[in-house]
Amino acid sequence: GAPRLRGPCCLCLFNASGSDFNARGSDAEGWKMAELQMLLEEEIPSGKRALIESYQNLTRVADYCENNYIQAADKRKALEETKAYTTQSLASVAYQINALANNVLQLLDIQASQLRRMESSINHISQTVDIHKEKVARREIGILTTNKNTSRTHKIIAPANMERPVRYIRKPIDYTVLDDVGHGVKSMEITSLQELAHCREQILLLRNHQALPCQAGEHWDEILLTKPWNLLNPQQFLMTT
Repeated sequence: GAPRLRGPCCLCLFNASGSDFNARGSDAEGWKMAELQMLLEEEIPSGKRALIESYQNLTRVADYCENNYIQAADKRKALEETKAYTTQSLASVAYQINALANNVLQLLDIQASQLRRMESSINHISQTVDIHKEKVARREIGILTTNKNTSRTHKIIAPANMERPVRYIRKPIDYTVLDDVGHGVKSMEITSLQELAHCREQILLLRNHQALPCQAGEHWDEILLTKPWNLLNPQQFLMTT
């Protein structure tokens, strides 16, 4: 009779024996190592052997189909049987290739995970060495330093009752404050007028207190403007007038 193919007759796109990578800690590490060993020693070699056996079986099936088509009286029936064998052979080979590819990818994933873990360990060791070097360098620098006594002060604490701000008081502008500052030349005319005004105020006050006659006070403005009296001594001016 016709040779029978080994393996399933339908195309399987996924490997039924999936792996769970959600484990953590040392158990997950040990589980991955065991899975890696199983892939290297069992799964991948068995997949390769299955492909080699499929190659041999396909060779025998091809010879059988060729002889059967030549010797068969009903060529259509022989052709349909050849199509069935071809479909079954392709499905079996595709499944075996898919299973082997999944195992190889799983192996590569585990090895990549191990490489990342090893890289992380190397980086950790490198950082530890750098930290130790920095500590040693700081210790060597600390030998050359001297202790410094720092004085501790009390912290600035805001008062519980805030002082009320001083109320702003408007003051008239005194334009004569800066008259004596610097080396500028003073205007004698302005100074004389200021002294004259001050003297007139003093004379008016004295006249009111001493009850001077009206004839003496009628021409004060003319006298102050025409006669060179000592404007800083209003008492002498009153005595002469």
